[in-house]
Amino acid sequence: MTDLLKKLDEETQWEYGLRLIESKVNKDLDIEWQDLVEILELDCHRDSLRKATSVTEYSGVSVSKYYKQKIEEILSKQNGGESFNDLLSEMQQQKIELQKERVRLSDERRQYNSLIRTEARWEALNELIKNSISELPNLNLSIHSNYNTYDGGKAIASLLLSDWHIGTLIDTCHNQFNIDIAKERIEQLKHDTIRYCKLHNVSQLHVNIMGDMISGVIHITTRLMNQENIVKQTMICAEILANLINDLAIEIPSININYTIGNHGRISPSVKESLDTENFEYIILEFLKLRLQGSNNVFFNTNKVDKEIVLYTVFNKTIACVHGHRERKIYDSVKELSYFLERKIDVVFCGHFHNFSVKNNVVVNGCLSGSDEYANNLRFNDAPSQTLVIHFENDSQALYEIVLK
Repeated sequence: MTDLLKKLDEETQWEYGLRLIESKVNKDLDIEWQDLVEILELDCHRDSLRKATSVTEYSGVSVSKYYKQKIEEILSKQNGGESFNDLLSEMQQQKIELQKERVRLSDERRQYNSLIRTEARWEALNELIKNSISELPNLNLSIHSNYNTYDGGKAIASLLLSDWHIGTLIDTCHNQFNIDIAKERIEQLKHDTIRYCKLHNVSQLHVNIMGDMISGVIHITTRLMNQENIVKQTMICAEILANLINDLAIEIPSININYTIGNHGRISPSVKESLDTENFEYIILEFLKLRLQGSNNVFFNTNKVDKEIVLYTVFNKTIACVHGHRERKIYDSVKELSYFLERKIDVVFCGHFHNFSVKNNVVVNGCLSGSDEYANNLRFNDAPSQTLVIHFENDSQALYEIVLK
């Protein structure tokens, strides 16, 4: 009864009164006529109200009932036998569909606005990069007289760079790491790379930058151990890389940069809240292009198949570079990437696992930062290292794990 007595939002006072009176006449509502007079605040006697609604067939309630039936019959004929309630149900369903469409449009608008914000953010960051570069001391850019030649007797090399974790602080019984130590290790890596390339008469060096070059903000423990915030990590790492590549380009005739990102550079700690495009390591790539644009023997390879998969060819062998965090079984990645890309992959280079290994034509790179507190707690103690692979035309290769002090 309480629900029947409640005035509906869409009802006028007159419609409300008529509904209550009809409910009383139809005995759907157990209420006295005097109660109705009081509820509706009518200026009449209860008997006057009762007689007005039921004395003759021309009373207000009878007329209302008659015309409702007529409207029902007319609508039924016009709509192939559909009842008024059926039409009402259909209208309600159409209203629901309209609301759904509004929600979809709202979601699309929100996604579009998010895209605009993302583009604006990266444009602002690119502007920041340009301004930062203008404040840096000039590089003595490599100008190599023999930059784009290849003698069939010479070798080609691939330098694997990954998991530098620039910005993290490590101080354990096995390993110490900070930005200064990172620079010392990279200096050693540069000298060893040049030495091995000259030993094997390398004419072309692929510098494969394969992600997690900065520490980032993805884990609480990572944030606690960070020496610098993520923006500074990005700029410091980018400048170290630019100097390394430039120094290599001075000594080696041709340098190709192959670039993919890792998972440490994403903007949000949550994978679900992160877009693939929102990764600070893309800023490093843009920084390198701007910083090294005056060099005549440094070339940037474009990722034509996938942003996170680099492909290049050495002596008719196709090499794929990935970070490794998206691979299901890393030592099956030659087969799985061949299936995924619908082309034959001969060798896969990857990082992410922090431990140098070679299996099934997959070379897993080491980690520049070395074992941290997390690794120590799991009783791991891997020496910091990066990898250099020398490719020869006779299908052989020399592989160097360059262990860094």
